[in-house]
Amino acid sequence: MKRPDPADLAVAELQREMLIDRGPSSVPKNGIPYLSKEGFPYRIFEKAHPDLVKAARKMNTDAALEIIHKAAGPMPPKKFASMFKLCLP
Repeated sequence: MKRPDPADLAVAELQREMLIDRGPSSVPKNGIPYLSKEGFPYRIFEKAHPDLVKAARKMNTDAALEIIHKAAGPMPPKKFASMFKLCLP
């Protein structure tokens, strides 16, 4: 099927809702590649990152936005707001 197919769209929705995350896709210089021929390893976010979930419960909205803004890098506030809206249901 042409991309994005219905499965791609479903996975994207689950990622936006922070219910799953995609494991790393980089291949190490030595050793076995993490990414198998089956594709990306999707994981239940809460099980894969319990420390982040626990910390997020204690965080207020302003602190969360500050972390997201730092991770996104320098950009105009309007651009940041429009990109952040894409993460919300």
